[in-house]
Amino acid sequence: MNQVQLVGDTMVRRVAAAALVIVWSLAGLPVVAQDPQPGTGPGPMAPDRELPPLSGFPGIPFNFGPPGARSLGMGGTFIAIADDATAAEANPAGLIKLSRPEISVHGRSSSIDGEILDLNAVVNLDTLNRFRQFQPRLEPNTRIGNAFANDNKAKIDHSVDEVAFASFVKPMGESTYSIYFQRSADFSSTNTFVAFDDSLLDLYQARQRVDLSLENLGVSAAFKASTNVSVGFSLRYSLLQLDALQETRLDYLSDLELDHLSPGASLEEVQALGIIDQRITAEIFDSEAHELTFNVGLLYNPQGKWSLGLVYKDGGDYELKGREEQTDCLFAMPMGVTSCEPQDRNAATTRIKVPDFLGLGFAWRPTDRFKAALDINHITYSDLTLAPANNPDVTQAVRDQFEDVEDAVEIHFGLEYIFLVGSKRQPLTVRAGVYTDPDHDGFRELGEDETITTAGLGTVLMENFQIDLAAQWGGSVDAGILSLVYRF
Repeated sequence: MNQVQLVGDTMVRRVAAAALVIVWSLAGLPVVAQDPQPGTGPGPMAPDRELPPLSGFPGIPFNFGPPGARSLGMGGTFIAIADDATAAEANPAGLIKLSRPEISVHGRSSSIDGEILDLNAVVNLDTLNRFRQFQPRLEPNTRIGNAFANDNKAKIDHSVDEVAFASFVKPMGESTYSIYFQRSADFSSTNTFVAFDDSLLDLYQARQRVDLSLENLGVSAAFKASTNVSVGFSLRYSLLQLDALQETRLDYLSDLELDHLSPGASLEEVQALGIIDQRITAEIFDSEAHELTFNVGLLYNPQGKWSLGLVYKDGGDYELKGREEQTDCLFAMPMGVTSCEPQDRNAATTRIKVPDFLGLGFAWRPTDRFKAALDINHITYSDLTLAPANNPDVTQAVRDQFEDVEDAVEIHFGLEYIFLVGSKRQPLTVRAGVYTDPDHDGFRELGEDETITTAGLGTVLMENFQIDLAAQWGGSVDAGILSLVYRF
């Protein structure tokens, strides 16, 4: 039996297996690119089954730090300082320090430059290699004979200018109240993966697009618990918006081209035949979900040279609705046949758990003009672990490319010094800081622990108006913040 005949004998089984592989790989669920044994393998799709998170969510740069320029300039420390409107997020207990009403707006310009692994591309390449079981393994960005595969990593090159925080604060006797808006995430990534198997003349294509944002609308209150202790809380309406597409296309899966070409032909030769049978499976999300989340804090300030703060932030658990679509197409140009038939349209859901945050802060002020601060933050990044990393039904080749995402501890340190400039002794505040950003992207070969450097300047104009600038650099996210505060 020659190779073409062997391929023809296995065609029916390959088509059935390929259909399951594409549907389940797109959903990020168990994938086994072989004939399932009785009682094993993926079962039929349920209309409303629960789906794991889409590829790449561990790498989303959620902004867990305080949103203001003063904080950023001091390395993201603010838990034990918390003496402006951004305390509503940094540590709401600090709002009690504000003695006058104020309005503040904080603009953020950020640039994200990095990459994440495209789960669809990883599964497609693994599927291809399982069908090439007697051929050399095809790796990303390689070519073997006429077989090839491009990069299975999604590039992130995303810049955004936005209002990161805005608030109104009103002190009232022994308590202080605030209403505020915050945008804590704004993320975008795209990728297109293409691979061609010259032994079975199959063309694999995966397309990914993810746009995600997270906004909070909150109310805060702070109270004096004793002379040296204040407590505060924020209640937030948190809105997560997701616009995402994961699409897989498998061309030439029925092997009609093998009636005209032998294994080993190039993609150009296959395309020249003008006969394409194609299966397109897409998972589509264009939805939003909201949660009531909260933020509680405590501030101990013995009216001396140091203070201590403690804060806990609830991230929220969001369920997003989407759909799955599958379409089979046949394009036979020589015969003038063009046909696309929808096969399935099913509802789908995915769940995103935003990590929780626990922070402990210390501040030391030996003089009226010098301040040092240290924050130690614990973030539950394990809430973002990708399902394929621990799913025993996913092939080992796919599983090996992921790693468990562990909870992380970030260390933030910052300094501030006030210079008195000119004959009017105008205050000019200079800030500098550094903090750690542990690897939490969930991909074994990507990412590393980062050390971020920050710096900032600030001054008060006309006693009522304060302006601060800060920037960070040294990691995958470069950012600058401009903060404007007006006090009545």
